[in-house]
Amino acid sequence: MKRVTIDMLRAHLLVASVTAAGAEALLCVALPVSGAFFGSASFVLGEQH
Repeated sequence: MKRVTIDMLRAHLLVASVTAAGAEALLCVALPVSGAFFGSASFVLGEQH
């Protein structure tokens, strides 16, 4: 691949990862989930409700 194509892909992935991290942080602030949820058996085992 051309160097320009690689740089464009790298920039796109960087923007996507920063956007995803920002969205996750925003959701964590907007929808606080208690620590008990993450320690529950259903979360650890990945059970669907």
